[in-house]
Amino acid sequence: MKAALKSPCYLVRNPYSFCFRMIVPKDLRKFVGKTELRYTLRTGNLRQAKHKANFLAGQVQLVFRCLRKDNRDLSKLSDDQIQKLVHQYIKNALESWDKAFYEEFDIEDHPPPFTNARELHGHLKFLDYFREDLIDCLNLGDFSMLERSINELLKENGINHTSKSSIEYRKLCAQIHKAEIKLLPLEKKHMQGDFFHKDQLPDMAMTSLT
Repeated sequence: MKAALKSPCYLVRNPYSFCFRMIVPKDLRKFVGKTELRYTLRTGNLRQAKHKANFLAGQVQLVFRCLRKDNRDLSKLSDDQIQKLVHQYIKNALESWDKAFYEEFDIEDHPPPFTNARELHGHLKFLDYFREDLIDCLNLGDFSMLERSINELLKENGINHTSKSSIEYRKLCAQIHKAEIKLLPLEKKHMQGDFFHKDQLPDMAMTSLT
């Protein structure tokens, strides 16, 4: 086991599964509010755990680079502007569902979360666990799970920030988490071949997610 987990390694083994673990650089701890990041990967399979850990590591490193690079404050956003960003997030998510059926993955740099039917069904269960974790994080005010996606959304719209404690940033994060919690069950249906849920999507995208 030790020989398989070569440096850099982001895996920690607990009695039941693997966990993702990454030390937060000292210069960024004041922004992140933690000395390390730890997240349960919900799998005891070493190969699948390494793929998930590498994917999460890439996301976190991108966030770290953004924190170091960005020196401007988050623009003041009205509730209407925040809602438009949430709708854009939903639209991007819906478009990605069909792309997953035909887009090719880069096995080295961006491996798929599953490579066979068994791993696919494991991934479907993982979506349920991920949704439960999102609900917990939303109630705890911890928005780190979707931080990369939120930062990319802001960057796409020309909005930069350094303060994670600003009310505008935290309000947007909360709305994005609420949207993702609603989207995950529909994404699971989509992956299982149930496409009738698409009738629900226009209403979801056009109504307030409060």
